[in-house]
Amino acid sequence: MNLKENESIKKKGISVVAALILLASIYVITPSNVRGVYVTINNLNGSYDKGDIIEIIGDLMIENGERIPIDYIQLIISGATQVNASFNVDGGVISMPPWINVSLLSELNPNYGYGYGYYYYDSGNRYGYDHLCGYGYDFGYGYGYVGVLRYLITINTDYLNVGAHTMQLTVVAQASSSESSVTFDFEADNGGFTQTNDWEWGAYGWVGTNPDSLPPPSAHSGSNMWGTVLNNDYNNIGDWSNLTYIIDLTDSSISDAQLNWWDWYDLWETWDHGEVYVNGVEVLDMATEYIPASAWIQEALDLSPYIGSTPTVMFSMYATTVVSRAGWYIDDVVLTTTAPQPVYTYSSPIYNFNISGFYIPHLPIRINSNADFDEAHGVVNWATGNGTVWSPWIIEGWDINGTGYGYCIYIGNTTEYFDVKTCSLHNADGLYSAPYFQRSGLHLYNVQNGHLTDNQGFANPRYGIYLDQSNYISLIENKALNNGIHGIGLTLSDYCTLKENSASNNSWSGISLVESSYNIINNNTANWNYMQGIVSSSSSDFNIIGNNTLNSNVRAGIYLFRSHGLSIHNNSMVNNGIILYGYSLDEWNTHNIDNLNNVNGKPVIYWKNITGGTIPSGAGQVLLANCTNVIVMNQTIYNASGAIGVGFSHYTNINNNTAQSNFYYGAYLVESGNNTISHNNFSSSNDGFDLMRSDYNTIHNNTATVCNWAGIHLEDSIGNVIINNSAIQGNNHGIYLHQSSKLNTLQNNLISYNGDDGIYLYGNTDDNNIAKNQVISNYCGLHVRSADNNNITNNIFNQNTNYGILLDSSIDNSIKLNNVSANDRGIYLYSSSDNRIFHNNFGGNADQAFDNTGTNFWDNGYPSGGNYWSDYNGTDIYSGPGQNQTGSDGIGDTPYDSIQGGSGAQDNYPLMGIWTPPENETFEIPLSLGWNLISLPLIQYDESINAVLSSIAGKWDYIQAYNTTDPDHWRTFSMYKPGNLNDLSYIDHKMSFWIHITEPNVTLSVQGNFTNTTNIQFFAGWNLIGYPTLTNETVGNAFFGTSVDRVMVGDTLEPYNIKEVGPAYVMKPGEGYWVHAPFDTIWVVDW
Repeated sequence: MNLKENESIKKKGISVVAALILLASIYVITPSNVRGVYVTINNLNGSYDKGDIIEIIGDLMIENGERIPIDYIQLIISGATQVNASFNVDGGVISMPPWINVSLLSELNPNYGYGYGYYYYDSGNRYGYDHLCGYGYDFGYGYGYVGVLRYLITINTDYLNVGAHTMQLTVVAQASSSESSVTFDFEADNGGFTQTNDWEWGAYGWVGTNPDSLPPPSAHSGSNMWGTVLNNDYNNIGDWSNLTYIIDLTDSSISDAQLNWWDWYDLWETWDHGEVYVNGVEVLDMATEYIPASAWIQEALDLSPYIGSTPTVMFSMYATTVVSRAGWYIDDVVLTTTAPQPVYTYSSPIYNFNISGFYIPHLPIRINSNADFDEAHGVVNWATGNGTVWSPWIIEGWDINGTGYGYCIYIGNTTEYFDVKTCSLHNADGLYSAPYFQRSGLHLYNVQNGHLTDNQGFANPRYGIYLDQSNYISLIENKALNNGIHGIGLTLSDYCTLKENSASNNSWSGISLVESSYNIINNNTANWNYMQGIVSSSSSDFNIIGNNTLNSNVRAGIYLFRSHGLSIHNNSMVNNGIILYGYSLDEWNTHNIDNLNNVNGKPVIYWKNITGGTIPSGAGQVLLANCTNVIVMNQTIYNASGAIGVGFSHYTNINNNTAQSNFYYGAYLVESGNNTISHNNFSSSNDGFDLMRSDYNTIHNNTATVCNWAGIHLEDSIGNVIINNSAIQGNNHGIYLHQSSKLNTLQNNLISYNGDDGIYLYGNTDDNNIAKNQVISNYCGLHVRSADNNNITNNIFNQNTNYGILLDSSIDNSIKLNNVSANDRGIYLYSSSDNRIFHNNFGGNADQAFDNTGTNFWDNGYPSGGNYWSDYNGTDIYSGPGQNQTGSDGIGDTPYDSIQGGSGAQDNYPLMGIWTPPENETFEIPLSLGWNLISLPLIQYDESINAVLSSIAGKWDYIQAYNTTDPDHWRTFSMYKPGNLNDLSYIDHKMSFWIHITEPNVTLSVQGNFTNTTNIQFFAGWNLIGYPTLTNETVGNAFFGTSVDRVMVGDTLEPYNIKEVGPAYVMKPGEGYWVHAPFDTIWVVDW
C-alpha cells in the first residue's frame, strides 16, 4: 500500500498498528545446555481491518553467557489464511510472499537489560552450507538479557482473508554437523576394490616406450595405486575394463556422503573414454575431448542420493582395437560422511488476531441494461441517482464471493453513467461462456461511461477487472491481485484511463490490452506477475504507458506485440524490461520510447530510423528499429527480459556484450539481415541468440550457456553463418533451427552438455551445412526432424547420452566424414529415406546404427566405400565391386549387417580402418570489390555454396553461373532472395562463376584435392568453364584438339569485366573462362 492509500484508509477510521520489533540474538554452541531462550511478540492488536499494514514487533532473548547457532526464523500464520514464511538471520528472504517484508533494523541493543553484546561474522566458514543464512553470527557474553539483532516485519492485510488468525515466531537452531572419513591410499592392500581386464593394483614403475603416452611421474602418494595396465599402455581389447567398490551407507545417522579421489587420465582422443557409474548408471564423463595429461586431478562424486543403501561405484574405461595411451590411474580415494546434530526450535507463544472487512456481503450482481440499475442490483443511490454524469449510479461497499456464478459484478450493454467503488470481488469461479461469463471479479461488456475506484478483485480464475468492448471507462486506485490470468484486462476497449492501480501477483499479466487503443496507462504498479507487468498486443495502438512501476515480473515489464504508435515514458522497471516484437516495420519504428524509461536504474536506449553511430555505454536495455550500421558494444545487461532487440535493421555490429538472466533473449533479431554478432557472452535466458525471419547474418566467437530453450535459435531464417562459437553448453538445445530455416552454415562450434539436442533441425529446415562441429555430451548430438537435403560433414558426435545422430522423417540428407563414438546409439534413422551415409567412423556406441526403412544408402559404392565400424569382424582378402578378386583393398569382403531396425539395411563396403580424408591442398584467389569471374582448381569435398565460400562469409552477396543446356542458362544465388528463389546450390571444379564482392581486398581460400585428369563437356555455343589444374598453360596448348575457337577471361579493368584472349595467353588456376565451341566436344585436362 502506498502513502496515498494509507492516508485514505486513515480517513475511513482504519487504525494502523504501531511498530513492533523482533530482537533476535544469534548463536549458541550447545543448545542442550541453554538455560533460557525467550521468543515473544509484543503489542499485537487483536483486530485489524482489511487493508491495514501490520508492523509486528517481537523479542528473542538469550540468558547471560549462552549461544545458539541459528539456521533460520519462521513466521507462521494460521487460521483463515495459512502462511509459513522464513528468513535468515540477516533478514534475507528464504521463503516469503512478496506482501510480507522483513528488514534488519540494528545489530546491537547495548542498553537492554544490564549487559552488552556484539555481532560477529566469520566469513561464512563457521557453518558452511549447514546454515541457510550463509553467515555465522555470535552473541557476546553479557549480564541480564542482551538483544543483538532487530527486525521490522510488515504484512499487507490485503492478502489475508477475513477471519480469525494466529501468529507465532519460531527460531530453528542446529549445531555443527560432525564428519568422518575413510582413506584408501592402496599402500598396504588394494582397498577391497575388484577389477576386470586391464585394471591392476601394485607398485608403480613405468616401463612403456610409446612416445605418444603421457604417464604419471609417480603415484599420487606413496608407491602403490590402481591403473589400467599399471606400468605400460593399456591393451587394445575393444572392451570395457572395470574397477568396482561397494560402499556401505546404511547408517541412519548419515546425512551427506562424498567420494573424492585423485586420478591421472591419458586416453586416445575421442575413441577411448572413461566413465564413472553408480549402480550401473553413468554419473560422470571423465573427458569430453582429448586433453594431454599433465598433472594429478582431484575428482568428487556426491553419494548423498544413495544414503540408506550400499551403492556400487565403478570406474569404467573403454578401449578400442586401434591405438592406446598410458591409461587411467587412481590413487588416494577418500569417503567422507556427515552426521547432523539435532535440530532445536524455540517458539513464541501463539498470538490471536482477527481481520475484519468493512464490506457488506452481497450476492453476485448482474446488470444487463440501463433498466437494471436499481436496488435489487446493488445500486446504493437507486432512489436519488439518475445515471447522468452529475448523478451516476453508485455500487459501493459490497463483499461479493462469486463462487459458482462465473462473475461477482457483471455490467453489460449500458450507456448511463455509473460508479463501482470500494467493493471486494473474489472467487468468481463456475460458469465460463464468453463473452458474458468470464469468471472475473468485475466484468464490463459493451458499456461506456463507467468509473471504477478503490475496488479489490482478487483470487478470480481469470481477470480481477475485465473490460470487453467498453469505452471511456476510468479505473483509479483499484487492486487486482492473485488472479488466474490478468489483473486488469481490456479487449476491444478504447479511450480508457487506468491510473494508480495495483495489478500484481497475477498468473499472466498485471495489465493486458488486446486490440484496444487510445488508452492512458499511468502511474500504476504491476509487480511479480508471472508473465508481464503490462502487455499491449494485437493492434493495440496509440496507447500512452507512462510513470508506471514494474518490478520482478517474470517475463517482461512491458511487452509490445504487434502494436503501433505507443508512447512509453518514464517507466521504472527492476528485474524486467521491455520486449518489442512484430513482423511489420511500423510495429517497430512508430513508437516513442524515451530514455527516461529505466531498467535496473539504467536507461532504455531506443533508436529508430538511425544510420551510423554507437549505442552509449551503460544501457539498461537496447532496442533498434529500422537502423543501419549501428554498433552495440561493451554493454553489460542483466535481468532486462531481452537485453538487445533488433528489428528491421541491417549491417549492425553487436560485439563484446554480456547479457545474463534476461528471461526471453540475450539478443533477438526480427526481419534483420547482414548483421554481425560476435564475441558476446549470453547466458541464463530462454534463448541466448534468437533470429526470426532474419537472413544472412554472421554469428561468430560467442558463448551461449544455460538457456532454457536454445543457445542459438533460428526461426524462418536463411543464409546465416554460425561459426567458431566456443561454448554452446548447458542449454536445452545448443543450436535450434526450425520453421523453414534454410541454407544456413553451422561450422566449427563447440556444442556440449545441452539437456536435449546439441543441434536440432526441425520443420522444413532444409539445405543447411553442418560441418566441423564438436557435439559432445548432449542428450542427442544431432536431431534432424522433417528436414531434408542437409549436408552433415566432418563433425564429432561423442559421448551423447542417447543418440549421436537421429533422423526422423527426413530425406536426402548427406552424412559423411563424421566421427560418431561412445554414444548410447550411434546413428538412428526412423521413417527416413534416401539419406547417404558414408566415410564416417562409428566406434564404441552401445548400438551402432538403426534403420527401419531400408531405403537409405550406407555406402558410396565401390571403390569409394562405406563407413568404419569398430565392431565389424570381417576380413579383407579380396577386392573389386563383388569382393571376389584377388588382393585386399581396405574394404571388408562381406557387408556390415549389424544395422538394427529389421529392414535389412547394410553397409556393402565397410572400411577396414578408420576413415581419414585425403590430404587437402590450399589455394588462394584474390578478389576485387565488385564482380569477379573465377573457378576452383581443386575438388571440393563439400560443394555447397556456404561451405566453398566459408572463408569469405559476409563479404559477398551474389553469384551467377551459366549452363549452356539450361533453357534459362543463368542460375543465381542472392543473399537478398528467399532461399526458395535461389536456383544455384553448389559450386564444383568444372565450372566458372561470377561472384560479387562487397568489401575491398578479399581473398578466397579453398581447400581440396588435385585430380590428375578431368573431362569437361563443351556444348555448341558459349560455355562458362573452370580450369581444374594447378599448372599454367597457354590457350593454344590447353585447347589443342578441341573445337574451341574463342576464349574470354575475366578482367575487372574492362568495361564488362571480360576480355577476349588469343592462343598465347597463359591460363592460370583460379581464373574463369568463357569458351566458344562451334560444335560439341570433350576437353580433357590432364596436366
